[in-house]
Amino acid sequence: MIKLVEIKKHFTVSDNGKPRQIEVLKNINLHVSSGEYVSIKGKSGSGKSTLLNIIGLLDAPSGGEFFLDGEKIDTLKDCSFYRQKYLGFIFQSYHLMNSLTVRENLELPLIYRNQKIDGAVINALSENFQIDHLLNNKAVNLSGGEKQRVAIARAMATSPEIIICDEPTGNLDDENTNIVLDAFDKLKAQGKTLILVTHSDKVAEKADTHYLLEDGGLIKYD
Repeated sequence: MIKLVEIKKHFTVSDNGKPRQIEVLKNINLHVSSGEYVSIKGKSGSGKSTLLNIIGLLDAPSGGEFFLDGEKIDTLKDCSFYRQKYLGFIFQSYHLMNSLTVRENLELPLIYRNQKIDGAVINALSENFQIDHLLNNKAVNLSGGEKQRVAIARAMATSPEIIICDEPTGNLDDENTNIVLDAFDKLKAQGKTLILVTHSDKVAEKADTHYLLEDGGLIKYD
């Protein structure tokens, strides 16, 4: 489903007025099969979010090759099409529209894609993630755990094949972390491909395949 070959990423910074390159990712190779649940663990500042932004077609690598479902992605030019076709995103900070209700937040991805809003689908999603009693509540009034469950349901509104998760439990207590991890197990059972970055051993160990991002390199471990 996803294949990264010798992916590199560097940023140019100013050092006493002189440009200097910082290499964040070094020759990253990664293969993710359809339906696989992958965790990428690393310390803060290790480049996890940078790698996830490349996988999620939100940023371009400085070098290497990227393949999605067999298609080579050369530039960010057509990435909007591929993101809409394949990807759903779940973030640590939720990125909900606080002024909207839960139902309206769930409908947003469909509106952006000019797709028909199916009330039955929205209701089924809300029941699956135990937020059906919150549909008419404004997002601003939800707890952290409730917001994250809404964010997961919203990511699923367009039935993406690949779910990209950036520290999805980073702001949650143990109880809500367990609820979110159970939700990911359900997505895995539905055949979805999950790619999750985290600094938590507990969260990482739930995946099928485990990687450590360290010193710009990606290491597979059991």
